[in-house]
Amino acid sequence: MGVPKLTVWDDDDVSEHNIPMSAYRLEKDLMRAKVEALREIVKEATGLLIDIRKERYAGQEPLAGPVVACVDTMEARQAVWRSVRMNTDVDILIDTRTAEKLLWVFSVSPCDHEDAAYYDRHVSYGTKQAAPHMCGQHGWMPMSYRAAGLVAENLTTWWMSGIKVLHHKEYVASPVTAQEAP
Repeated sequence: MGVPKLTVWDDDDVSEHNIPMSAYRLEKDLMRAKVEALREIVKEATGLLIDIRKERYAGQEPLAGPVVACVDTMEARQAVWRSVRMNTDVDILIDTRTAEKLLWVFSVSPCDHEDAAYYDRHVSYGTKQAAPHMCGQHGWMPMSYRAAGLVAENLTTWWMSGIKVLHHKEYVASPVTAQEAP
């Protein structure tokens, strides 16, 4: 996509449940820091050396440019939002959320008062009030691909025309097996 600089925060290691829904490699990446494995994968695929932080983002560094939040708690989203809300250095925040087969993608202009008010309502509650993950079902590969595709689509459309989809909601259906096909 031509991204010249990318910074990734994550304090977690690659677990077995991460492998089926991601680009992480079973033999090379299991039990490694996610950011270190990702740095290697991105470097091999694109030549870009990403800047990594092996820690959870908690507002410790200012954010600038486009920000993509792929986090697993509402509290983590709130920390990102506190850093980007009305921040003139951030042009767009894209937040992906999944629960079972429900996919939400928010694309927010943090300095647009209407966008900020809308997103405030969707980030105002805690993880316990959010849609629960159905054990093992939030890690479905087509869901991850669809979320990544929507992030890429929103970023490129934003960069090219300044247009975004404020709130995309989608139910990602299960694939039809050969036995189920008509």
